[in-house]
Amino acid sequence: MVYFKIGEIAAMFDISIRALRLYDKMRLFSPEHADEQTGYRYYAADQLPLLNTILVLKAIGVKLIGIKQLVDHGLDPGQLVNTMKTMKDYWENQIEIAGFNIENIEKIKSAAFSKLEQNEKDGGEPPDAYKMARLVCLENIKTETILSEALWL
Repeated sequence: MVYFKIGEIAAMFDISIRALRLYDKMRLFSPEHADEQTGYRYYAADQLPLLNTILVLKAIGVKLIGIKQLVDHGLDPGQLVNTMKTMKDYWENQIEIAGFNIENIEKIKSAAFSKLEQNEKDGGEPPDAYKMARLVCLENIKTETILSEALWL
């Protein structure tokens, strides 16, 4: 049987030794063998797909406790489907939030650009960053208030 030391596994999967020790402590991913004299941890080659699964689940946002529950139940397909639905809903919500943030960024840019153009027409100096930020915020508040009133009528 082929065994890998903890450092080799860490390098292969680009994770820290500390993370692997945490997974062991949680009994999420434990070495197949630990040498009592040296304390070295040895992982078998057939354990690597499980670590890969753990890392994929972690990368899509599943918390370690959730991964532990999935692994403890043998990666039950029903439980896995539910977890994936939860993660999909989460990421769709994050996309919606990002879209809202992008809209706000564009509104702020537009308000700031309008103010700069107005200053250039008036021949005044461009406002400093603090004044500009306040003006942009006030512009956004006015716009949002008008939109809110229109939508609730």
